[in-house]
Amino acid sequence: MADIDANNRETRLKKIFPDKYEEYVKIYNYVSDSADKLTIKKYISSDLFSNDNYYNFINNNISKNNNFLKKKKNLFMEGIEKIRNNQDTITYMKYDNTYCVKYDESSENITYPDYFDRLIYLDIPELKMQSEETKYHIKQESQSMKTQYDSAFPEGKYSFNKDDNSYDVWVAFANAYMGGGIFSYGFVQEEIMYLEIPQISALLHELGVLANKDTYKGNYDTSKFRTRVKNPLTIYSPKVISEACPTPILVQNVTRVLDIKAYGRGEKPSNLENMNNYYSIIKKQSGINVLAIAAPNVKPSLKDKGYTKQYHNFKNIVLYTKFPESYAKFIIYDLFNTIVKGFELAIMSSPPNTPITVHSGKLGSGDFKNDPVLVGALHHIAKLYINHIYKIIFDVKLWYYGDSETKDTINLFNSALDDIYEKDISIKRILNILYDKYKEYAAKTTNKKPKTTNKILKSILKSQQKSYPKKTLSWDPLLQD
Repeated sequence: MADIDANNRETRLKKIFPDKYEEYVKIYNYVSDSADKLTIKKYISSDLFSNDNYYNFINNNISKNNNFLKKKKNLFMEGIEKIRNNQDTITYMKYDNTYCVKYDESSENITYPDYFDRLIYLDIPELKMQSEETKYHIKQESQSMKTQYDSAFPEGKYSFNKDDNSYDVWVAFANAYMGGGIFSYGFVQEEIMYLEIPQISALLHELGVLANKDTYKGNYDTSKFRTRVKNPLTIYSPKVISEACPTPILVQNVTRVLDIKAYGRGEKPSNLENMNNYYSIIKKQSGINVLAIAAPNVKPSLKDKGYTKQYHNFKNIVLYTKFPESYAKFIIYDLFNTIVKGFELAIMSSPPNTPITVHSGKLGSGDFKNDPVLVGALHHIAKLYINHIYKIIFDVKLWYYGDSETKDTINLFNSALDDIYEKDISIKRILNILYDKYKEYAAKTTNKKPKTTNKILKSILKSQQKSYPKKTLSWDPLLQD
């Protein structure tokens, strides 16, 4: 394992990237000096499984009494068996600090990275053509295969098939710390990826143990694998997101050995408990690069599940809540900055003079309640920015999108371009135009305003007062009557 950490920027960059120094100097010139810390670690794959530390950790800490966890434990053990002798070198890269988008609640002022004001040149006809041609991947299953998947299983699933002529990176829709509920009840996109790719879950265990010698039950120190500086699990005010700067993580050169056919969340995820053929062992897919980035969470953690599910998502924040307009723009800015920081990490990890393809999808659009149509449009804009600034061949492929979401995403992006009359324009202005167009889209695609009853409002207020100190409730996030 090599831990590269020099004090001087130039020395560090030349040491880490001797053959790409000039390219990375250019990247660092577009981020704040406060972002000037990058951690690189290297591991031999088999070392993560040596001495049976990880094996014993799984065996002793994953419950034997719960039917779901029994099957999840079986997935861990199958993965260990298939990969434990692998001798590949795995690289771990992490932004330790990136420049945040900040929001001042009292003044409603948004502070953003300098690159938001940088002018870029737009070729509108060419961009529209590119958006129409962007590859959206939808997994078409036979009716018999569909019965093996829970109804909540997303449309599409990464194939992890690589293009020999490009450097491919696959985005994990991460929690505020990489892995989320991998060692407990978590069983959605991120956790499933790390079960299919056992080296990542073993790496998370290694990082946790190195940071804190206690057992899993004694709590991990997650600082070594945070994808956000703080944990934005409850978004009551913009301050929570402002203090949770994105710190993306990229794990390079890992191997997928399983294909899992179930999906879900909570203590009753999917139909895994009742499935016999819930996974298959596949021919090893090596050389996979996984980028973990965490979207802002716009869902409050309330006991009233009806409120959480029905009322609080990004579309309703824009249309119906008492949050000021600047808050919705702030979320868009934060989402965009999070995606761009992840894309920059993909560039840093890539071989010289190699086209880059990032595979992503509906980032933060499940339990975190962002809108997949907006997220897709932001991926288009981030790709536009990256290609303009770094002058490289950089492509984005979006997975998990259905036909209607694909159409709406392209239309939203193109409608924003229709309102751009300048050839040189700042990212901030593009995002503001996108916000205006998103409001129009949201209004057209929402049938009616959700209703709130006194009973629901009282339940919400009670949950707020119980869960949060009064000083944090300085403004009213409740829906209007």
